Amino acid sequence: MMGWLTVMIDTTSWDAQQHAAAKEDLQLYKTQLRPLIRDADLYHISERADGVRWDGMEYFDPRSRRGVVYAFRGSTRTEAEHKFLLHGLKQASRYHVGFHDHSASDKILDGHELMSTGLHVRLPIANSSEIVFLEELVGSR
Repeated sequence: MMGWLTVMIDTTSWDAQQHAAAKEDLQLYKTQLRPLIRDADLYHISERADGVRWDGMEYFDPRSRRGVVYAFRGSTRTEAEHKFLLHGLKQASRYHVGFHDHSASDKILDGHELMSTGLHVRLPIANSSEIVFLEELVGSR
């Protein structure tokens, strides 16, 4: 969910597990994603989406020192991993990088590294995605 939230399917056929998963994802949207979409700076960190190559968008709010990267792997069969060069971070700061869908372990990375070398995302399945949360670690240096 990257903007206006709408559910355009009949949810009455969902089982309890599907309803619980949807409730959890809606809570994530309301508490963490919506504030970033509303208040953060937006960066397009990939080529224009074409459904084949990787696509990425970054939201980063310098006031809250938090952000999120939406990473999408297209239908490409040859590129299971990708590096996204991030923007809007402080080069000298360190950031907690958390992978919501557990495609990788959480990490602590330097702003300089994230903006020059990039955020490494690995998605072995075509047409899959990951939400990566960023949080500046204040007083880490």
